[in-house]
Amino acid sequence: MDYQAKTDWSYNDTVTEQDMNRIEAGLGDLHERLDVDSYEQLTLKPGLQIVNAKKNSPFQLTGLKGRTLINLLGRTGGMESLNGIFVHKGNMVLDSINKTLGENSLKVTSAAQSEGDSGIAYIPINNLKSGSYYVVIADVKNGNNANGIYVGWGGGFGGSYTSATIAGNQFTTVWKKFSPTTVLSGNIDLAVQSIAGKYGYFDSVRVYELNSDEYKSIDNLTADQVNQYYPYVDSISPVRNPYAIAYGENLLPALQEQEWKNSEGTPVVNNRYSVDVSNTNKMILSYIDVIPGAIYTLSAISSASTGRIFVYNMNASVPLADTVGNGLISATFTVPSGVNVVEVRLLGTSPATVNLSNIMLNTGGKANLFKPREDSMLALQTDLYANPVTGEDADEVFERDGQYFRLTKWKKLLLDEKLNWQPFASLAGIKIVRVDASNFNTIFDDASTYFATKYDGAILDHKFSTDSKDQVQLNTTNEGKRLFISISATDSGWGDNYTPTKDEIKAYFLGWRMYDSSDSSGNTSYNRTDGTKKAWTVLASYNNTDYSGSVTIVPNTKPELINIVYRQIRDVSPYQLVYKLNQPIIEPITSEGQIDIVLGDNQVEVGVGIVLREMAKPQITVNAYFINAPGIVSSYLRNKVSKFLAIYKNNHRDIWGWENVNITGAQAGLDAYKYDENAAYTTTYIMQKKYPVPNFNGYCATNEKSLLSNMLDIVNKNTTRLSVVENKKADIENSSWIQPTFQSSWSPFTTGYTNGYKKIAGTNMVVFHFCLYGGLTSIGTVFFRFPENYRPKQNVIFTGFSRNGDSSVLATTAFEIRSTGYALVGTGVPQNGAYMVSGIFEAEQ
Repeated sequence: MDYQAKTDWSYNDTVTEQDMNRIEAGLGDLHERLDVDSYEQLTLKPGLQIVNAKKNSPFQLTGLKGRTLINLLGRTGGMESLNGIFVHKGNMVLDSINKTLGENSLKVTSAAQSEGDSGIAYIPINNLKSGSYYVVIADVKNGNNANGIYVGWGGGFGGSYTSATIAGNQFTTVWKKFSPTTVLSGNIDLAVQSIAGKYGYFDSVRVYELNSDEYKSIDNLTADQVNQYYPYVDSISPVRNPYAIAYGENLLPALQEQEWKNSEGTPVVNNRYSVDVSNTNKMILSYIDVIPGAIYTLSAISSASTGRIFVYNMNASVPLADTVGNGLISATFTVPSGVNVVEVRLLGTSPATVNLSNIMLNTGGKANLFKPREDSMLALQTDLYANPVTGEDADEVFERDGQYFRLTKWKKLLLDEKLNWQPFASLAGIKIVRVDASNFNTIFDDASTYFATKYDGAILDHKFSTDSKDQVQLNTTNEGKRLFISISATDSGWGDNYTPTKDEIKAYFLGWRMYDSSDSSGNTSYNRTDGTKKAWTVLASYNNTDYSGSVTIVPNTKPELINIVYRQIRDVSPYQLVYKLNQPIIEPITSEGQIDIVLGDNQVEVGVGIVLREMAKPQITVNAYFINAPGIVSSYLRNKVSKFLAIYKNNHRDIWGWENVNITGAQAGLDAYKYDENAAYTTTYIMQKKYPVPNFNGYCATNEKSLLSNMLDIVNKNTTRLSVVENKKADIENSSWIQPTFQSSWSPFTTGYTNGYKKIAGTNMVVFHFCLYGGLTSIGTVFFRFPENYRPKQNVIFTGFSRNGDSSVLATTAFEIRSTGYALVGTGVPQNGAYMVSGIFEAEQ
C-alpha cells in the first residue's frame, strides 16, 4: 500500500502505535527505494506484445542467443520459380496476386477425372533420417474447391496429409509432422482433391528437422505461433540483425508521415498532430499494428461538435470504434481475435471544416494525457547461429562497457571462386572437387558440426559411406584437412570422360555451366577429349527446358558482369558452408539505440532483418527521386525491402514517401525540388526475407536506487564510448566510400567495381574510382558533383578510359573536376559502354 502522510498534526495529538507503525513502514519503504537495488526480469518475445513496467526505465539486455533454421527444400518452397517442382494430374503456374511472401505463390489446378482423385504438385526430398523428426509447413489458400486442398508427405513417405483447407478468403498456415523409421526419400505433396478445373494456392513451403520436444509440442501451437517460431526461410538461415522497438505512449505517427498517405480529399495538416477535416476531407491511417484481444483508446480534441474519430478492422470492413463530439473525444475498443491491423480515420460529420488536434492512440481503456510519438529501439547488426536441431552451442550477444559483442561459435564461409579448388575424383555422372581446410578452425570428421548449400539453395547431404551427387564432407585425410563437394554433371556440364581444369571449376562456382556447343540448348555435357567446342552458359537461365546466354572462353567473372544477353529464371548464389568453430571467438558488433520502457503498458515489437543506415543511391525519373525503384538498378538497395523505417539526409531524418512494389519489395520517393544533390542519403529498413526471431532477455529498474545506478552506469559507459568515437571519427568518415548521385544518364556498374570517393585517413587527400556506363558523351556533360570539403581549390584534369558495348571502339578523354565540385567530360568524346577513371587530389574547400 502507498504511504499515506499525516500532515495535520496538532500540539496535543497523541501518537499511537498505529501512527508509529505507519511512519516506520514509510521509512522502510523509502529505505527500500533509495538504498536497495530492485529489478524486474523481462523477456521480450518474438512479435508484438504489451509489457507493463513499474517505472520509467531503460531496458538492460542480458541475453540474446542465436538460432538456425534449415529448410530442407532449399529455396524451392518460396515459389519464385518452377524449378524443382513437378506436377501429376494437374497444371501449375506462378501467381503474383495471391501470395504471402516474395513475388509469387504456386497455383495448382487439378486435371483429375474424379472427385476422389487429386491434382498434385510435388517437391522431391531425399534421405530423411531414420528416427528423426520432421515437419512440413505451408501457407495455403483454397480457390474454388469444395473438397479442400492438402499438404503432406507423399511418394515414398506414404501419404500423411493435413486436414482439408476449405476457406478461400485468406491464406492459412497448415503443418504435418512425420518421423520415418528407416531412411526414406519421397515427395512433399501440394494437392487439390477434385475434378479438373478446381484449384488452390500454396506458398512458403518449408520442411524443418525438429528435436523430440519440438515434435511433441508443435501440434499445441496456434497457426500464428507456428509462423512466428518456424517462419519460412531460404536454405540455412540464422538470427539476422535482431531488433526490439518500444513504441511510444502514443502509437500514432505524426500526420506528415508516410503512413497517412491514403487520405481522401484535401485535409489540411497544420502541424504534427493537428488537422482540419470534414466529411469529404479525411485523414486515413490505413495500417497500424495491434494485438488481438488487447484494449486500445483513440482520442483527440475536436474544435466543434462535428469532429469524428473512427477505427476499422483490417480492410476497413468492420467498425471497431466511432465517436463524434466537441472537446476531448475518445473511443475505446477491444481488438477481435484474428485481427492484427486496424485503420484509423479522422473526419467530420458535415461539409463544415473541423479541427482535430492532440490525436493519440494508446493502450488501455482510457485516454492518456497527450504526447507525441517517441519510439525507442535497440538494433544489432549481426548473424547468430546455433545447432539447427538441438539449439545448443548458440552464438550469444553480451554487453561490456557500453559496447555489444558476439561470442561467436559458428562461422559462415562462401564456397566461391576465390578458393583454390582442385579436381579430386570422377564417378558416373559426378565430379568431386576439394579445397584445403586446414585454416578453418573447425571440428573435423563430425557431420553434426557443419552444413552446406549449393547454388540454388538446396541443402547438401553429408557424405557417410556411398558417394552421390550434392554431398559435402569436412574431414581429415592422409594429405591433411580437406573439404569435399560432389557436383552432378547435370549442374556442372562436366561429362564422365572430361576432367575440368582449376579455372573451369572456378567458373562453375561463379554461376556457369559448361557444355558442348554442338547443342545450342546448353543441355549437352562436355565430354570431348579433343578440347574443341567448349562453351559455358548461365546457370540462372535454366527454365526446366534449356539455358540461354553463352561464352566460348572460360569465364573468370560472374555472368552479370559480362556483356551477354540471357534470361534470369532463378536466383543463383554462391555455395555456402556453416561450421562450428573449434574455439569460440569474441567479436564486436554494430548496434544502434536503447530501449526505454515507460511506466504502465508498453507496446513492444521484437523482430529480425533490420538494416541500419545503408547508403542509398537515389535516382531521378521525371519529377521525383527514387530509392529501390523497380527497373532502376542503380537505385537498388542490397536487399528487398519489407518496409522503410527511416530515410536520413546527412544523418538527419528526412520525410520521404514509400509504397510496396513487387520487384524490390518497397520503394521510396521524393519530389525532385526537395532533393539535395550534394547530400548523403542513408536508410534504415526491414528486409523482406524472413529469419528466426530470438527472445531479448533483460531487466528494468523498479525503484529509484536501481534506476539511478543504471543511469550512472549508462553515463559512464557512454562517456567512454564517446571519447573513443571522437578520437576515431575523422578516420571513420575519411575511410568510408561515398557514392554520389550520378547525372546525365550515367549509371555505375553495381557489382565488381568501386564507384565512389573518400578521403585518405588522416589527410585532406581525396581518392576516387569510377566505372560508369550509359550516359551522355558531349563535352561539358556533368557526371556528378563533389560536395563541399571534397572539392579542389583549382580545376584538376585526369585521364578517363572508355569503350563501346562490345569493346570494338576505345577512347581516351579528359575527366575534369572543377573547383565548384562538378565532375564533367573534358576534351574528347568518350564511349558509353564503360567509362573508367581513377585519381587523387587535394581537397582545399
